[in-house]
Amino acid sequence: MLHIFNQWEEQLKKLETPYYLALWLYEPNLQKSQVVCSIGSCLDFYDRTFYKPDIQKQIPLINYGNFSEALSQFSWAHALDETFYTP
Repeated sequence: MLHIFNQWEEQLKKLETPYYLALWLYEPNLQKSQVVCSIGSCLDFYDRTFYKPDIQKQIPLINYGNFSEALSQFSWAHALDETFYTP
């Protein structure tokens, strides 16, 4: 995923236009993790995807072994992946 993020970032920089690029880590369900991107009229698309609680938790980078250093270069925000059910 880090490789994908870096490759996308390289390509997006060439566009010379504002973009949103993020690495979403789902803990403890890492298989749901993804790299997301938006540009143009969809630039703000991901701004309201997740609820961000007032109390922010720190990502436990130590759990990522050899990737801890690379992940520490990111600016992380804690958000909740909520599922809503209706009758």
